[in-house]
Amino acid sequence: MSNQQRKRRQFIENISRGRSFEKKERAEWFDIKEAVASFEVPTRWKGRPGRIDIRIDELGDFISIAEIKATNWDKILPHRIRPTALRHARQLWRYVNKQIEEGVSVCPGLIYEKKPSNLALKTRIEELLNDLMIQVVWRE
Repeated sequence: MSNQQRKRRQFIENISRGRSFEKKERAEWFDIKEAVASFEVPTRWKGRPGRIDIRIDELGDFISIAEIKATNWDKILPHRIRPTALRHARQLWRYVNKQIEEGVSVCPGLIYEKKPSNLALKTRIEELLNDLMIQVVWRE
């Protein structure tokens, strides 16, 4: 098997794992009224399309937007940790900024499948994202 084929196989496995986690995570939210929770909500900000994984309305004077990520932080090279977290933050903030432009207050969050095995790495990721006003949730 060539290197390119291995990379393609790994990419497909990662996508499948991510979709499986998203499906499992969304199933946890089904006890919330449909009028309150929306899934896969299309959005567009500055010409860039996207889809909000979970949007929760009717929270008083704000909404919550959450992105679901199946990132395996233990497999990411140390020099790629910060860029990966910042990429997730940029994606989420595109969705948040669209809502802010429309006059809506937003509480943003990232839901990760599992926390890193290294406590210092977990803390580093949480601090980086918290500094960007993003709440982090780790599912196990």
